[in-house]
Amino acid sequence: MADNLNKSVPAQLDDHTTFLGAGVTEENVFQYRYQIMNTPDPQSMMQAVEEQTRANIREAFRLNPDLKIFTANDVKIDYIYTDSAGTILKTIHITPKDYK
Repeated sequence: MADNLNKSVPAQLDDHTTFLGAGVTEENVFQYRYQIMNTPDPQSMMQAVEEQTRANIREAFRLNPDLKIFTANDVKIDYIYTDSAGTILKTIHITPKDYK
């Protein structure tokens, strides 16, 4: 799944967000990496992104059959957001209890 996602990176998602890629750690954590730019206050933007992500996660897993591999294997997910210098602004940790 990560390899398929990485075929089209970097991908500009909106004026402030670029999808940089995905990967899987040895601890079975699926990681999505994003870069935030063009905003004077990235931290307040990160708070809104986290609220939206957490609010939508169960619905996304219910509707998207491609995500069944996560539920079947109890995969943890990290959404990692960095600034243009590569400094981590926020990591949103999602556990199986968040999406089941």
